[in-house]
Amino acid sequence: MRMKIISARIAMSAQKTFEARSLCEHENYMMTLHESPGNTDNRLLITFGPANSDFSTSGFATAVAKKLGIDSIYVAQRLGTYYQGLPLEDFLGVVAPLLPGRDVITYGGSLGAWCAFYYGGPINARIIAFSPLNPGHPDYKTNGFAVPLLDYAHGDLRSAAISTHCPILAIDPYRQGDVDFTEQFIAPAYQNVIRYEVPYAGHNILDRMRRAGTLKSFVTDALAGQVPEKIVIKEEGCPHWHFERARLFRWKKDNDAAEVEYRAALKAEFNRVTVTNLVSFLLQVRTDADLRAAIAEIGPAQVLSMLPARVADPLIKAGYLQPA
Repeated sequence: MRMKIISARIAMSAQKTFEARSLCEHENYMMTLHESPGNTDNRLLITFGPANSDFSTSGFATAVAKKLGIDSIYVAQRLGTYYQGLPLEDFLGVVAPLLPGRDVITYGGSLGAWCAFYYGGPINARIIAFSPLNPGHPDYKTNGFAVPLLDYAHGDLRSAAISTHCPILAIDPYRQGDVDFTEQFIAPAYQNVIRYEVPYAGHNILDRMRRAGTLKSFVTDALAGQVPEKIVIKEEGCPHWHFERARLFRWKKDNDAAEVEYRAALKAEFNRVTVTNLVSFLLQVRTDADLRAAIAEIGPAQVLSMLPARVADPLIKAGYLQPA
């Protein structure tokens, strides 16, 4: 492991100035400490990036920590490694000197939430996790998308020390893949979680809370050691809420309800994902006339501009759409 010291002074407010200092750089990971000299706040926030993150000195929640006056460590991965290149022993070796006397918190979403558990347990951190998931886990039976990993290195959470604190965990109870992952890989080690179920939020609960303006207060309270009462997101009229309801109804084969929700999502926000799903859905379960009517209603040119080639090409060949 190659050690490198960098420094950058970032004035966040009149009260505190933060310095960024590299704790380590490795071919598969890097860790950067953001600290305010003489900081009297004893909290230390350790955060991890999502699956599509890459090397960076700052990332998930770094800015949040600074705004709250909290020292933080951002743990970055090499893109595509899913943190498998960061052995637990290496992580502990880097952060251990910084932990005595600190109120340590690990925090992340999706892959970062899994890391909050995996790396947070052995340092007895307070864990805050939104939709924990490691899509590369070889035993994740309900994984809907394959992630080729040459070497999966993360062990069972019970193979190392687990935190004595009650983790905060948020999940959409209708996202079956997320629920299955939590039940398979989190619950056996942590049966004392403070669990927030957020129906129809989807996998990215953090984004839904941000859009609803409720994320800041929730995270601020959680970082302060308080137990927030509930998670609030936008519902009726929110495109993501309607889209997630459509997904569930489609899975339940309630086609009429699914179509209603897809159309409500599209009305709330015209976007590529909803157009693609609605058209694919109509192609599968509705009549030729229904599909043609929907395309005419949306606008053939707009539909064509939104669809990926794998969906558009068969529709062009069948005469539903005209090539641009």
